[in-house]
Amino acid sequence: MSDRLLNLVFNSASVLVTLVRALLVLILTLAYLGVLFATVVVTIWALLGLVGASSPPGQGLASSDLSGMVVGGATLLLALITGVLVFFTWRTLRQGQQELVTADRALRISLDQAQAAEKQAALAAETLAASWRPMLVDVPRGRYSEPESGEDPSVIRRRNAQDDKGGGPGLLRLPVAVRNVGSGVAVIHKAALAVGTVSMPVDAMSSSFVAPQEYARLTFRAHNREGDEPERAVAEGILNGRPLRVVVEYADQGEERWRTELDLGYQDAGRWVVDRVSVYEAGAGTPFAVTQPRGSGA
Repeated sequence: MSDRLLNLVFNSASVLVTLVRALLVLILTLAYLGVLFATVVVTIWALLGLVGASSPPGQGLASSDLSGMVVGGATLLLALITGVLVFFTWRTLRQGQQELVTADRALRISLDQAQAAEKQAALAAETLAASWRPMLVDVPRGRYSEPESGEDPSVIRRRNAQDDKGGGPGLLRLPVAVRNVGSGVAVIHKAALAVGTVSMPVDAMSSSFVAPQEYARLTFRAHNREGDEPERAVAEGILNGRPLRVVVEYADQGEERWRTELDLGYQDAGRWVVDRVSVYEAGAGTPFAVTQPRGSGA
């Protein structure tokens, strides 16, 4: 009840203020028209008296008085007309300012909407890119098996020349498998095996296109003989059981590229295990995904 009473009071006060303003405008308008009418009448009367066309009742006025009345009336008319022009000019400028303010607000709203649309488009692009982003990591133990030999591809074991058909003396082979845990196809561009600062490219790949949840086998071959640097340094590292690093550069179906590094630690009997997996964006020095070191003795 009290809220309704307050609303009624406020509405009544607002209506009363509006009526008072309208009444003041009406009074000022009538006063202005009255002064304008009186000024016009007096000026015309004085002008007629000056030219002798008519004379005011009673005692006549001197020519100087009539001239003064004409000049004064004309000046007052000019002032009144100037006031009207000033008023309408002020109204026009005020309306123009209000239109500018409205246009500025509309422009700001349009810019905000454009920025929001741009953010939504960027988010949609990121979501779309994430929907086909690949990620190569190591192969879990016991999940896959080679179709021909039935061996577990997660096992990283050194092979010598006697294990390779057509292999020559001092030839070593090290197969390393990588698995795609992303949502898009990984296209392998480069792969290398490094021992310290020395590296050599991959010799063969089972496939350069790795579908999601599938794996690819990378085979590195190195000759342990003089004159075949850097293969000899890599081969000696393999023979001596030194830590190894496998670097794989790959891309998605577009132009985005990534790099995966597998740090291998020597275990025993010519076998290595994956100690750590690091995934980088192309050209980045810090990985955006990395596993904790597992320890080569695991």
